[in-house]
Amino acid sequence: MSRSIARFLFAAAIGFLAGTALAQTPAPDALLGQAEEFAKGGEYGQAILTARKALISAEKAFGVNDPRLVTALKTLARLLESQRQYAEAKTQYQRALSILERAHKLDGEEAADLKLSLMAVGLKSAAGKKLSARTDEYEGEDESRTRSLRTREVMPPPPPTHSAAPRAATIGTVETIPFFPWPPPKPSTTYVFLGNDLAQYKTVGEVSSAILSALERSGYVERSFYQTELGGIALATRLERISSDGTSADEAERWPAGFDNSPAGFVDFIRGLFYAKAGRYRVIVFVLQEAAITASQKQATEEAAKQWLSGGALQLPREFADRPFGKESSCTALIYEFASDGSAVHGVVSSLPGRQHLQKAGLLPLVKPN
Repeated sequence: MSRSIARFLFAAAIGFLAGTALAQTPAPDALLGQAEEFAKGGEYGQAILTARKALISAEKAFGVNDPRLVTALKTLARLLESQRQYAEAKTQYQRALSILERAHKLDGEEAADLKLSLMAVGLKSAAGKKLSARTDEYEGEDESRTRSLRTREVMPPPPPTHSAAPRAATIGTVETIPFFPWPPPKPSTTYVFLGNDLAQYKTVGEVSSAILSALERSGYVERSFYQTELGGIALATRLERISSDGTSADEAERWPAGFDNSPAGFVDFIRGLFYAKAGRYRVIVFVLQEAAITASQKQATEEAAKQWLSGGALQLPREFADRPFGKESSCTALIYEFASDGSAVHGVVSSLPGRQHLQKAGLLPLVKPN
């Protein structure tokens, strides 16, 4: 067999295998169809997850600002709306409308439908807040009556002054979400989003949803929510391995110690966290609040990092999501970089600016849509 024929057959085989691999990747339309089927069967959690996959698939195929994303955005928004996740549904509708605006297609029926959907989800959200306020009022009256009876009971002993567990929330906060260490440990580097970067978002929940969407598109699927002592929230990502320029490592090497959301997965993750392979690692913490952030001079410790990754809430409570994100609010990314020699890990001052970390992680252009 001649060399030219051999090369031809080799190229044909490679093309066949590549075509087969591509054919095995579900197209956005197919995934959207699956999401609709899940919704018809009442499996809304699976439907939303599949719709997210369809959106990610469409973004990879067409780019993040292509009008062909609108169908996936609308489907995801409708599913979120059906489950009363109004803040994120509003975010998806707004993004779809923004894409049409860039494409100069605001005069069509699709844009009009999106505007109506935005209006409807806004009304539903407002109605839900009023109902919640009335419920809290009634519960407050019941608590007052109960408190008058409790004055005759023996008071329980005071809580201990010091505790290793996350501190319980104080007056005006939510008991179901722990506190992030405050002031936060000294980060390796930071990045502050400017006022115009997030001006389109009106609530903490909308900003949080935008960050979560960006994280999921870049492969960050585990995170923890905390509250800060100054009335804000902190969102911590999972530890990942990175290259010297801040790019995330290949998927096989990116996440140290196999991890999932089960209790056993958390134990395995924490056990392997600081016995990782030699290299550089990163944790990103997004802080949303009005007050300025002044970090402490203490470095992040091994024990603290363990608590960030396993001690937070998996979802942002509605009491936080509904808070306004106004002109005085800010979003700051605290990047904690670690170096491992294979047996020990220590925090380091990053040689990269915070902006480059976010760019190389694939987060900056996704969180900043404009």
